[in-house]
Amino acid sequence: MRRINLRLAMRPTNLRLAIRQLIKTRGFTVLNILGLTLGLTTFLLIVLFIANECSYDRWNANADRIYRVNTDLNLNQHISYMADAAPPVAPTLLKNYPQVEQAVRLLPQPGMRFKQAGHLIAEPHVVICDPHIFAVFTLPMVAGNPATALQNPCSPAPIRLFSCPPSAPSMC
Repeated sequence: MRRINLRLAMRPTNLRLAIRQLIKTRGFTVLNILGLTLGLTTFLLIVLFIANECSYDRWNANADRIYRVNTDLNLNQHISYMADAAPPVAPTLLKNYPQVEQAVRLLPQPGMRFKQAGHLIAEPHVVICDPHIFAVFTLPMVAGNPATALQNPCSPAPIRLFSCPPSAPSMC
């Protein structure tokens, strides 16, 4: 006597019935599939955004102790939010708040030119900063010692923030 597994025998029938029902109610089927797709896409985008925000700048050894001072400027009921502060804010924070251990000021200077061995070299990515930047940020230096890099005024400290592929060093 041969036994038939009804579960396996019913599967093609159930599949045919489901497809017939989906074809019969095309509008609701499309609406349900679009809603599911939109919901899953939104969920994945939110998860990716939160993961990015939680991992931002975590490569820095002191990331849990570094804060940025922002400026909220209110002019005629129009509020502007800026990621900068006036230069005297850093010394004032150090003087008036004992919990502030270090304060570093950064000033981007795009398109600076340097003179080296009689030749002018254009550098598009230059940041003028306080000498103790390496005590706050763990930045990878290309050459030199972070402890002595910025002791003299106007002394450069070459760092590389992005890794270069060995096959394309001219891109960096």
